[in-house]
Amino acid sequence: MAIDTPTRSQPERAYLIPERRRPAGPLVAARLRRTVAGLAVVWLLGLAPLVLDWSPRWKAFGLGLLFPGAGFLYTSDLIFLVVTLAAFAVALVLWFGTGNIIAPPFVWIAAALGAIARVHTGLWTWVEVAVPVALAALVAALLIGRRIAFRAAQRRAATRNQYLEAVTALPVPAEVAPAVESSDEDLATARHLLDLALQPVDEFEGFDWVDQFQTAAVRYQLNFTAYALALMQQNRTPAFHGYLAEAQRDLIAKMQDKRVWGFWRWENLWGNLDPNPDPIPRDNIMFSAYLGLMVGAYESNTGDTRYSQPGAFTFRVNERREFTYDFHTVTERVHANFDRNPFGMFPCEPNWIYSACNTFGMNTLLLHDRLYGTKHVDDIIDNFRHSMDIEFVTPDGRITAIRSSRLGLTIPMLTSTMADAGMAVFLDPSLPEVARRTWAIVRKEFVSADDDGKLELVLRGWDKLDVGNYKRSDVSPHAIVALAAQEHGDTDVARAIMASADEKFAPVVENGVRRYTKASTQANAMLAFGRFNRERGFADLVARGPSSATSTGPVLAEAPYPDVLVARATTDGAALDLVLRPGAGGGRQQLIAGRLRPGARYSVSGAVEPDIVAGEDGRASLTVDLDGRREVRVTPLDS
Repeated sequence: MAIDTPTRSQPERAYLIPERRRPAGPLVAARLRRTVAGLAVVWLLGLAPLVLDWSPRWKAFGLGLLFPGAGFLYTSDLIFLVVTLAAFAVALVLWFGTGNIIAPPFVWIAAALGAIARVHTGLWTWVEVAVPVALAALVAALLIGRRIAFRAAQRRAATRNQYLEAVTALPVPAEVAPAVESSDEDLATARHLLDLALQPVDEFEGFDWVDQFQTAAVRYQLNFTAYALALMQQNRTPAFHGYLAEAQRDLIAKMQDKRVWGFWRWENLWGNLDPNPDPIPRDNIMFSAYLGLMVGAYESNTGDTRYSQPGAFTFRVNERREFTYDFHTVTERVHANFDRNPFGMFPCEPNWIYSACNTFGMNTLLLHDRLYGTKHVDDIIDNFRHSMDIEFVTPDGRITAIRSSRLGLTIPMLTSTMADAGMAVFLDPSLPEVARRTWAIVRKEFVSADDDGKLELVLRGWDKLDVGNYKRSDVSPHAIVALAAQEHGDTDVARAIMASADEKFAPVVENGVRRYTKASTQANAMLAFGRFNRERGFADLVARGPSSATSTGPVLAEAPYPDVLVARATTDGAALDLVLRPGAGGGRQQLIAGRLRPGARYSVSGAVEPDIVAGEDGRASLTVDLDGRREVRVTPLDS
């Protein structure tokens, strides 16, 4: 369905909520009709023994088909009924949490068959009428409720469009914003992430091991730690590689640990009935695309193309079997999944499409297209936009967080303030006008900060959990809303949120390392992600990258960690400017400058040496005495 929408080159237009005449888009509606038709067949089969007055055994089975455990109600086995309902609830959780498509129908059918064996003289014959009537009443109530909710959503959309008329996307500056200096608190926050990343690659001290299927999985802790460090590098120290780049490489290496990606063997088996454990080729955007964004951001910031070489990634199943990929082949698989899925998006867990995860897929493609001149995004952007406008948007203009690709169903509680704020960030590189509209709704209706900076968030469902450990907490929406506020230039809101986080989640500084003790590792990384962001920061990381001067000029190539903390590192293409602080007692420290002109002489201010000469490899060492904040400038003497 073609609709009138601005292109990525026209983000200045107000982007309104599309008018909807039906509750669902055409593809979602088709999936829902198919689901209802399937249920109707099952219900007709269940009704047949009742209507045709077959034997009690057949009636018990038929009632069991009408609703899980209803056959046990017929046989007056209340304990079996309760057990069935509990087992079915667990099966639904498994279906949602791990993509296990087998569990719900197995429990349903097993209970119906089990009821046959429980037929005896004490049957509750009233159930033959009560269950079909109750089921019909439930279906009618759902249909009526859906219609009422749709009409209310249409009214909300009209109200929202009135204030959205005044909303425009942020202007795109001609140049990437200059780097700013990190504060002592920023550097202490970064040290927590760096300590996590720079430990031996096969060690995971400080990471939360809860499960590897849902949001607390270690992969997400690795992802968001890497994204926060990448934003810090772009916005604070674009001319520093050293341990900041090493930390990102180590996080990418940890993604190849089987303990991190091995979950896919089971999800693919019980969700797609496919025994292939390879985590890249099918579905699983929550792994492939999140890895792709880590790699693309690293390559964009550093110019290091090691992950674009054949065999850069190895996912080893055992001594005899492994899967190898590189940035190009991962990107190709992400593109192929987008291209073949009629929704214009593809699943995380088998069957379940998350809109947020698919923005990571788009951002992976955008990075690859920018770095290598491919046209992956051009191939799929129209279908992706259609989903974001029609199939995955509620009638009142919010982006649906999750939907079943097979059944068309959604889980409303997951469409929350946190989910909306995340979309306002991660959509900014590909669909900035949709991102801006989404943030406008969040900012006006779900976030408020009074004149004293006191923050209030409207929370529902998933918002009330720390997604990194499932403990009851609103730290995750704090982190994501702060990130979105920074992205869209609402610095006052971001400041209020961070102040609220400091008040609620007990930040401590131990040995120069700052972390929130009442937050998971993932939430700490997300809070740092927001701290290091700026207006259009994430969009610039993905869609623009560093300036040509940053990409070609001198860099601080090596510095000892944690002895030397780099608060700012920039280059104009010829000179290198640094702001350094001591991280472990100060004293005399050795640095290596890189990407200098081979054989050229440079004057140095702020260091022990007054000048240095670059070697044939374009590197030179210099010495600094760190007893506090230290500015260092390396300037070429030769023209």
